[in-house]
Amino acid sequence: MAVKERPPAGLLESFANPLWERVKLANAKPEWIVRSTHRGYEWMAIELRHSAVGLFSEGFDTTTVFVVRLPEASDQWFLPAERIAAHRQLCVDRDCLYLATLGESPRVRDWQRWLEMAADAADEVVSNRGRKGHPPRPPGSLTEAEEDAPSWNPHDGRWVLFWMVITVPAAFMLAMLVMAFYKEWAGTGAISHCDPLAHMGYQLQGWKAQAYLGLFIVPFLGWGRLLYTVSTRMHRPGFALRLNLEGVALAALSVLALFLQQTLTGWARTAC
Repeated sequence: MAVKERPPAGLLESFANPLWERVKLANAKPEWIVRSTHRGYEWMAIELRHSAVGLFSEGFDTTTVFVVRLPEASDQWFLPAERIAAHRQLCVDRDCLYLATLGESPRVRDWQRWLEMAADAADEVVSNRGRKGHPPRPPGSLTEAEEDAPSWNPHDGRWVLFWMVITVPAAFMLAMLVMAFYKEWAGTGAISHCDPLAHMGYQLQGWKAQAYLGLFIVPFLGWGRLLYTVSTRMHRPGFALRLNLEGVALAALSVLALFLQQTLTGWARTAC
C-alpha cells in the first residue's frame, strides 16, 4: 500500500535530467513523496513546491510530478521534446519518465488515470527503443535537431510579455509620428518645427528630410527582428538570452537614431 513519506535528502539532485530542470522551475523543493508499483513499473509521486509559473502569478505553486522508473538506465530512451507542452509536461531521461501539469496537484482519486498515462508513455518509450526513427546513438549524444527541439517552459511567455509592454506602445506612438511627418513632407516638401517661446526651430528639406524620416524606420527593423525571434525560437534553447540581447540592441539602435535625428535638426536650426 502506498503511503506518504518525507522526501529523502538530495532527492531532486538524484535524477539525471528531470522535468523540473527541463522547464527551469525556480526554488523547487519536495514536500512529500509516495512510492509504489503500477503495471510492473516502480513509480514515485513527488509534491513539488516552487515559484509560481503563471504569466501574472506571484508567490508559490505546487505540482505533483509522477516519476516512473524505466527497466534499466540507458541513453537510448527517447521522447520528442514537443511532448513537454503547455497543458502537460512529459519527458524522459536515462533512468525515468516524468509526467505532470505545472501548477496542478491531482486528487488522489485521480491518480489512477495519471498513472495509466505514465505507464502508457513508459510502454511507448520501451517499445520504440531501437526502432526506425530512434537509431542507436553513442551514450550521452544528441543530434543537432534534438538539441534545438522546442520544449515548452513557463518563463518564455513572461519575457515576451515584458518586451511587448515596452515595445508595442512605443511602436504605436512612433507610427503616428511617421504618418504625421510624412504627411507634412508630402504636402509641403519640408519637415518643420517652431518653438513659439524661443522663436527658434528647424526646417528639414531634401535629403535631410528624407534621412530624418528614414531614421524612424530603424526601430521597426529591430521590432521585426524581435517578432521573428519570438515566432521561430520561442521555447527553444537560448530563447530568453537571444530575446533580451536583441531587445537591448533595439534600445541602443533607437537611441542612436534619436541622436542622429537631433543632429539633423541641429544642422537645420532657424529663426521662426
